[in-house]
Amino acid sequence: MSYIDYFGLSLSIMLLGISPGPAAFAIISRSLSDGFKKSLFIIYGIMFAHIIYVLVTIFGLEYISNEFKQFFILVKYMSIVYLLYLSYKLWNKKMKHKDDEHNQVSNKMNFLAGSMIAFSNPKAIVFYLGFLPAFMDLNNLLLKEIVYITIIIPISLASVLILYAYVAARAKKMMQNDSSILLLNRISSIVMFIVALILIFTN
Repeated sequence: MSYIDYFGLSLSIMLLGISPGPAAFAIISRSLSDGFKKSLFIIYGIMFAHIIYVLVTIFGLEYISNEFKQFFILVKYMSIVYLLYLSYKLWNKKMKHKDDEHNQVSNKMNFLAGSMIAFSNPKAIVFYLGFLPAFMDLNNLLLKEIVYITIIIPISLASVLILYAYVAARAKKMMQNDSSILLLNRISSIVMFIVALILIFTN
């Protein structure tokens, strides 16, 4: 693969990330409720999932998605239940000051949420089944090319998702009184609920 190929791949992934979806909404929700740093762990989880997607695409995602279809369905509904739980927690979250992290979701749980959202999104599977094989010859990739692709895709996606998190975090900083914080938590709760609905009605 040439540098132009890598650039085209990176640009395609960034365009994919720009289009709003469950991942972007979840990141916005977390950044509004708990701040920029907490939302980064959702992004890390999404990056991890896409690394796995890249590797299994190269080594046989179509076989895995067919043979383990029930597993993907299980992950999807586990994600929905978890997102509904987060929505409930955010709606009932007490007003807190900037330095009070007692009620914040742990980094591990944010990472898990990001991973589950990415793994349960059928659009990602369709993307990797349809786009990567059309973009490159997966059967003749060199080891270094596999390494580059595995690095480029999650980083390109994260570069866009971080913008969502940053903008939401800036909005949060502009609203620091108790009533504003309560409103942000309620908005975050609704956004998280919408993410769950998107997953429910996405085939």
